[in-house]
Amino acid sequence: MADLMSDLTTRVKQTVILHVDDNPTTRYTIGRILGREGFKVMEAATGGEALRLAKEGPDLVILDVKLPDIGGFEVCRRIKADPVMATIPVLHLSATYVTDEAQATGLDSGADSYLVQPVDPRVLVASVKALLRLRRAEEELNRIVTLSPDLLCVAGLNGYFKRVNPAFEDTLGYTSRELLAKPFIEFVHPEDRAATSEEVARLSTDTSISYFENRVLRKDGSYVWLAWKAVPVVEEGLLY
Repeated sequence: MADLMSDLTTRVKQTVILHVDDNPTTRYTIGRILGREGFKVMEAATGGEALRLAKEGPDLVILDVKLPDIGGFEVCRRIKADPVMATIPVLHLSATYVTDEAQATGLDSGADSYLVQPVDPRVLVASVKALLRLRRAEEELNRIVTLSPDLLCVAGLNGYFKRVNPAFEDTLGYTSRELLAKPFIEFVHPEDRAATSEEVARLSTDTSISYFENRVLRKDGSYVWLAWKAVPVVEEGLLY
């Protein structure tokens, strides 16, 4: 019984990796390396097949660049552009596109990492595990934000919301689509807009935590007082 429970636990927790490469030898070699680490490996030889299998929700995609139908860069773009697949980490692994320019192109296309062949198996496995850790951390953060009873949002210095959590939507009565469609200042009471604008402008140069209050318009036409704690976050060289 103990052995059975252990086997069931292993299968439940097994991580699935989609490996895309048109070279059978490479698929076999990478499959062996990943299999020894306990990963379950799905394989695809074309870009079209990769896109089909990616919709099944693997935990990570290892993607060759030179494919017989759809190039790897384009496959990556399509994965990252699809809301269903966008959170899947993509690791480019190529023996043909090995220049710095190719690697930059791959990363600019949405890939989360880029390795060139031949690659040391230890480096490959370490890279895979690092990307999986990052994805799990992001999923945990998303879970916390979604379940939090506090009103949480991310806003850019352009004045627009980038994300709001369900508690934020419930309190104001708007859908996230409605909140993201207009500048935040349009939801603020006219008498509070000048002070709020000054506070937001200050955040562009002062990265300390800020506290302020204002009245925000609900969808039913009423206003609610909100006390804000603004925490500036630097992401990819930009301040939010």
